[in-house]
Amino acid sequence: MNIKINLWVRLICVLLISFLLSCSGEKTDNLQLVESKQIPVVDKYNDTEITDNYRWLENFDDPEVQNWSDQQNNYARSILDNISFRESVKRRLNELYRYESVEYYGVKYQNGIFFAYKSVPTLEQDLLVTFESLDDLSTEKVVVDVNQINQEATTSIDFYVPSYDAKLVAVSLSEFGSEIGTVFIYDAATGEKLDDVVPRVNGPTAGGDVAWKKDNSGFYYTRYPRAGERPDKDLSFYQQVYYHKLGTPTEEDKYAVGKEFPHIAEIVLDVTDDCKFYLATVSDGDGGEFTHHLLKPNGKWAQITKNDDLIPVIKFAPDNSMLLLSRKNAPKGQLLHLSAGVTDLKKAQVVIKKSELVIKDFLPTEDFIYIIDMVGGPSKLRVVDYKGKVQKEIPSEPISTFRNLVSVGNENNIIFRNFSYTDPAAWYYFDAKEWSVSRTELYKTSPADFSDIKVIREFAVSKDGTKVPLNIMMNKDTKLD
Repeated sequence: MNIKINLWVRLICVLLISFLLSCSGEKTDNLQLVESKQIPVVDKYNDTEITDNYRWLENFDDPEVQNWSDQQNNYARSILDNISFRESVKRRLNELYRYESVEYYGVKYQNGIFFAYKSVPTLEQDLLVTFESLDDLSTEKVVVDVNQINQEATTSIDFYVPSYDAKLVAVSLSEFGSEIGTVFIYDAATGEKLDDVVPRVNGPTAGGDVAWKKDNSGFYYTRYPRAGERPDKDLSFYQQVYYHKLGTPTEEDKYAVGKEFPHIAEIVLDVTDDCKFYLATVSDGDGGEFTHHLLKPNGKWAQITKNDDLIPVIKFAPDNSMLLLSRKNAPKGQLLHLSAGVTDLKKAQVVIKKSELVIKDFLPTEDFIYIIDMVGGPSKLRVVDYKGKVQKEIPSEPISTFRNLVSVGNENNIIFRNFSYTDPAAWYYFDAKEWSVSRTELYKTSPADFSDIKVIREFAVSKDGTKVPLNIMMNKDTKLD
C-alpha cells in the first residue's frame, strides 16, 4: 500500500522521536558503550594533511568491523528497549503513519468541468476523476481507474489533458514505473476508451504533453523516437512535436516542430483558450535554459526566445497575449507582456517590475495577474492588474505555501492549493467579485489536532549580518518570558 505522509505528520514523528531519544538516559544495568579504536590513515591534499582515525570501519567485510557494529547495536537496544513509554510512542507513530485521508491534486478546469487526480490510501494507484462542483463531492465521476485496468497495480498515469469542450481526455499510461507513456483517449463522461493509441509520448528523461484542437479532431503531442528511428541509446532523447488526427494510425502522424531542438529537450505544450495559438516551451535538460516556439493560425512556427534570454515561463492571457517571466537582469523575476501573435521579444513591455519579491509562479486572468511570491520558504499570493497596480491582499493562512493556480471561468475567479505547518493541504476558491476565499471540499484531514498551536516567523542574524528565517511552532498560550 502506498502510504503518503504529509509534512505535519512527519513533523509529529520527528518531535516524538526527538523526545524519545532525549529520555534515553534512563538507567540500565545492561551493556556498556563499546570503545572504537583508532587506526590513523593520513591523506595529503596539496600541502594539507588530513587524518582519518576510523577508515577501518568502512570495510564491512572485516569480521572485526561486523563485531563492532553488533556491539554498538546491542548497546543501543539495551537502552532503547528499556524506555518505559516506548510502546505508547510506537503505537502513536503507527496511528500517524497509517492514517488514511483521500487527497486530490493536479486539478484542471475545462468548460465547466473539474478534473483531478484522486489519491486513495487503500489503492496502489491514483484515479482520474471529474467534478461538476468542488463543493459537492457527490458529482464525482471516475474517468480512469488503472487499479481496475491492471489489478497487479503496475500501470500508472503519467499525465492527462482534457479537450477544449471537456468531452474527451488524453491520458498517458506507463508500466512498471518506466514512465514510457502511451496516450489513450477516454470519454470524460462515461470513461469509455476510444480506439486511438499513441505510443512513446511520455518518457523518463523529459516527460510528455498533449495540446488539443478545438474541434477534437486531433492533438499535438510530444513524440520520442520509435524503434529503428535512432540507435537504442537515443530512444529516450530527441523529443519532438507531432500532430495526431483521431481515427488515423499513428504512422500517418505529421511532424510539427523539434528537429532543431537539443537532444535532451524537455517539451511542455500550451494552447490559448480558443485554440488559435499553440506554445512549445523547450528546456535544454535541467540546466535552466529555455526556448519558446509559437504556432500561429497560419500554421507556421516562430521562435520567441533563446536560451540567453533567461525566460523560463510563458503563459497565455485570455486575449491570447502572452506574459513572460524574465530573469534577465532580474534574478528574482519580472513579468513582460507581448501582444497576441507577436514573437519579436524586443516588443515586449515590462508589466511587473523586478523587486525584492521572488516570483515563483503566476496566472493571467481577464483583468488580473495572480503571482505567487516566495518569501524565504513560505509564499504569498499577490494580485496586480495589467498596469502593475497592486490590488487588495487575498486572505490566507499565515506562514503558508501557495501552489497550483487554476483559472475558473471568465470572471477572474481562481482556485489554488494552500497548506501550512498546522493545516493540511486544501483547495480554496477565490471569488474576485466578492474578494473572498472559501475552502472547497477537496481537502486533506490530519490525524493530529494543531488547533492549539500557532506559528510565528522570526529571523536569526548570523555573524556576517545575514538574516536567517526561523519558523517557530508554539502553544497559543505560551508566555514569551
